[in-house]
Amino acid sequence: MPTVVEEYAVEPIDQQEVFDHVRDIKDLEHPYSLEELKVITEDAIEIDDQQSYVRITFTPTVEHCSMATIIGLCLRVKLLRSLPSRYKVDIRLPLDLMHPSLQEMILQVCHIVSEIPSIQSVVLLVNTDII
Repeated sequence: MPTVVEEYAVEPIDQQEVFDHVRDIKDLEHPYSLEELKVITEDAIEIDDQQSYVRITFTPTVEHCSMATIIGLCLRVKLLRSLPSRYKVDIRLPLDLMHPSLQEMILQVCHIVSEIPSIQSVVLLVNTDII
């Protein structure tokens, strides 16, 4: 039987664990996963376990991808539902691929998603493979 200390112990996570949570998310326009399309890679995941911080930088298949915001939302919702609640999740595009207004819009939408749980359900309806 676990002791009280063991039950509430903070377990560290690593790149592989985070990658395993998101690798099988399906692309919305192609019949492949984000991993198969090289939209996400294990190397693009940064973790600061001491600060409870996870960052994923994903690369859309084409520059100025119209689905980049939805892909970012899918990644974010999947991690918010999969990781312990202590983690702050940051999803980004490489800066060289981002129009400044798109970057601002993504930040605003991600903030809204983290604040309003009902929007997370809408994202799940868009991509049922996220569950």
